[in-house]
Amino acid sequence: ILIDWDQSRDPDISAIADQYVQAIRRVLDDDDLYQLYSRSALARAADYEIEQTRMSRAIYEQYFC
Repeated sequence: ILIDWDQSRDPDISAIADQYVQAIRRVLDDDDLYQLYSRSALARAADYEIEQTRMSRAIYEQYFC
């Protein structure tokens, strides 16, 4: 969850924190939105695992083969 804030001035940390709290509550209170975010997170994690495996193999092959 990303929060927009006016970067042209000093951040109001309390206001930004409140925006995060509201966004998180919205996700937790909306089952459909929660499921959407959950599926997206799992898909992203799977993509990341594939990329990490590829990078690890490339490093291994470069230095140990």
